[in-house]
Amino acid sequence: MVDPTDLGLSYPDPINGLNHPPRPHLCSACSQIDFKTLFTSHERPLAANEKRQTCKCFDIFDALLGHGWTHPKSANNSSEPPCCFCKFHDECLLRSKDMASGGRNVFRLDHLEEPRLWGFHSLAGFPIKHRGCEKGKCYQHHVQDVFALQLVGLSVYEFWYDTNAFERAGNAILPVVNGPKFPGLTRERAAGGGLRARIIIPHQVNYNIIGEWLSLCRSGHVHCDGDDADVVTIPGFQVIDCTTSKILSAVDLLANGREAGRVEYVTLSYVWGQAGEAGFNGPVMRENGLTLPDALPLVISDAIEVVKRLGYRYLWIDRYCIPQNDSPLKHIQIRMMDRIYSCSVLTIIAAAGDGPEYGLPGVSSRHRTEQLSVQVTEGISLVFYEMPRVSFGTSKWNTRGWTYQEALLSRRRLVFTDGMTYFQCYEMHGDEVLSLPLSGRYSSFGGKDQDGQSDDFDHISFERGQNDFGCIFPRRITDWSNPETAWDRIEQFAQRQLAFDQDTLDAIAGIFERYLSFNTWKRTEDRISFFCGLPVIPFLRGNQITDHLSRTPRTTSMQKLWSQYILDSAESAADETHANLTCRLVTSLLWYCKWNSSDFKSMGMPTDRESHLRRSGFPSWTWAGWKHCKIQSPQVDVRGTIFDSCTTVHVEYEDEAGILQRLDWVKDNDKIHNLSHQESRFPLYLLIKGTVMDMKLAWHTESGAGYSKLGGGYWIITSPQFMRKEKILAPRCLFEDIQLQSGDDRSSSTYLMRKEEVNVLGMTLAANMNSRGRQKLYAVLVMILRPVTRLLNGQPETMYERAHLLEVHDRLDYDRPQITGALRETVVRLC
Repeated sequence: MVDPTDLGLSYPDPINGLNHPPRPHLCSACSQIDFKTLFTSHERPLAANEKRQTCKCFDIFDALLGHGWTHPKSANNSSEPPCCFCKFHDECLLRSKDMASGGRNVFRLDHLEEPRLWGFHSLAGFPIKHRGCEKGKCYQHHVQDVFALQLVGLSVYEFWYDTNAFERAGNAILPVVNGPKFPGLTRERAAGGGLRARIIIPHQVNYNIIGEWLSLCRSGHVHCDGDDADVVTIPGFQVIDCTTSKILSAVDLLANGREAGRVEYVTLSYVWGQAGEAGFNGPVMRENGLTLPDALPLVISDAIEVVKRLGYRYLWIDRYCIPQNDSPLKHIQIRMMDRIYSCSVLTIIAAAGDGPEYGLPGVSSRHRTEQLSVQVTEGISLVFYEMPRVSFGTSKWNTRGWTYQEALLSRRRLVFTDGMTYFQCYEMHGDEVLSLPLSGRYSSFGGKDQDGQSDDFDHISFERGQNDFGCIFPRRITDWSNPETAWDRIEQFAQRQLAFDQDTLDAIAGIFERYLSFNTWKRTEDRISFFCGLPVIPFLRGNQITDHLSRTPRTTSMQKLWSQYILDSAESAADETHANLTCRLVTSLLWYCKWNSSDFKSMGMPTDRESHLRRSGFPSWTWAGWKHCKIQSPQVDVRGTIFDSCTTVHVEYEDEAGILQRLDWVKDNDKIHNLSHQESRFPLYLLIKGTVMDMKLAWHTESGAGYSKLGGGYWIITSPQFMRKEKILAPRCLFEDIQLQSGDDRSSSTYLMRKEEVNVLGMTLAANMNSRGRQKLYAVLVMILRPVTRLLNGQPETMYERAHLLEVHDRLDYDRPQITGALRETVVRLC
């Protein structure tokens, strides 16, 4: 086995953390490269009206590529020792391909495409504040920068100029910043300009830089100071004392004087693993009170160590601090997750591994992934840098439903990945590897060199709003008071996975509570509310949240609308309260469920419908009742939408005696929302009176194979006649029924046979208007309902599942009398 040091690969020195491989060997081609000149910090002038800089870096680099670098013939000569840079390049190439194949590279590589080594200046694309710039006039156009390399696909490098090369590709080969074993956040000017890389110690986290991140944030970021709310008001709120392993009440801590004013605590966000997993026992009651169990998963013990190393004492972990056996108290605390996470001083995010036993890399027994690095000459070492969002984006943590709100609601996040740590608060972000040329104001030397001149680092902007380079999480969210954005959060959350379907609304309850708390100052009729996960959003004039004047929606008969090619007029409803409340709910029901046709094969037979498509415990009319599809918000605007004037809604709950109780959506609205929000009781059924039509659907297989073959395809409408051949892009098992067939030559006397046509119901609740000159055309929103049989009061009854939303555009060739004859008003029960 070849000694890695013979290849020039870098291994941290156990004494000072620097890389000192003996005698780095370069091949005949690489030995001709002046690495020192290429990777030394230099003053980079910007030529006027030119895309390329006037320094010689690109001339040197292009000349190297012209001679076949980095794959010279001499590298294949078996008589020569391996070239350290060629070896390093090949390792980086494999890593970049792995990033691309995992969907982790913005530049997705074609399977035949070989990533290419490309050069750029590290600060290309960053906003530069030039020296002497006053009132838009710049007198000097220079900045200290350094050359860097990158591996990208051949088809994309032409887009680099005038862009941020890092952000677009997610990787770079950077020179190492020289300094101590654990370098800090800032560096002196003598260390050189541009973006550089810090060396990672695989077995040890750099607590110095984490401490500097926290210190900088707490001393200078007004918005990161915390929430006005206090967790002490949360019933039963507890924290872990990391010095004693006791689980203590926050109220008792304040009452006993152990904490003054507020309890300062850290939160942990991690992947739970499976229920009952070995070694994951709950709290233990001992003589001295409630404590952690003796055996802890590695992620828990590592988090406790991090809390203590950062100078904190208390830690909140859901599995130990939420009373799992007290359902009422558990529900209250789950609903108040927004306050728990937003009030914590820091959230530790365990984004490495698949479960709690993986731990936090670099804290104890779990080491970080070795950096790909090489020393090419004296004083010049290079590191392959992979942006943290690349590995974070494919982590198990980033797929889980519960973790979505935990990160979104936190004001400071410290992320542990296999490669590094990453920090982000409301106003800044950074990682353990990338060394940014931050100005002296971030450190003790005040931004002045020994000669008193201003630090050039001040001319590069990494401020919020100017560059989100490498940012993982959203910046400080300021739109909680805007109800329209609630659907944005739902769309993102719905892409996550949950181990248990019944957790769907609990896992986003903190976000819903956040919206409710930010809308309390509004009038009751202008506030957002949530009904079984559906945001019920008020209609506001001009769609502006600053204007509190409600606007009454327009309504008309859907039969009248269908019977005309051009809708002459629509009227404001006579009963404004009834129309506002009813049409708000109708709007929330008109969400879209988009299916990926490439997944249709894996969705199985109709017998698998419940396990593949539906979430148990939730009705079909809410997004929470569905999975494996992309949820999209309703495309409804009170200014351009006409609602069905005959629509009424009733809600049916089951009381303690098992008897259905029917509530009117308008008259009993306050009671319904109280049941939904305070008691988390969801209705069994919605009774909607509206305009419907009988429809038939048939499955069309694109491959032309028979119906017995699973594969790609789509549904088409075969009836009514005026809607024939309208497509519905949805999986086959969504609508398809099966029936028993006997007398076949199969070994069994009966077998399952797919029906060629299925019967469904189409309900038209609203239409979106589009103007063409003076004409007002429309697109009717048809909710496709699938009939099902359920027991009601002990008797079988036909009900309906909301299965799809179809937008039908009016056409000139519609047979108007036929349309009118196909429509009728009726009441349907949605389950």
